[in-house]
Amino acid sequence: MCTKVDLATNTVFLINASGGDPDKPAPDSGEVIQMPQIRLARRKGGLTDTETGELIVTVFSVQTALKATIIR
Repeated sequence: MCTKVDLATNTVFLINASGGDPDKPAPDSGEVIQMPQIRLARRKGGLTDTETGELIVTVFSVQTALKATIIR
């Protein structure tokens, strides 16, 4: 659930409302999370429509680069 929208920094704050279900990953239920800054212009438009108390779904992914050397 959205707790705050900061339009100056393009940041959304939300609270994990999972209810503490054991199959849900951390963060713990009730913890306020500051999401990373929204940088893409096409995504920033949605911030003005988001209101405090609104249920939102967020996706945050990080690319990982690995270098693997095969040893035989």
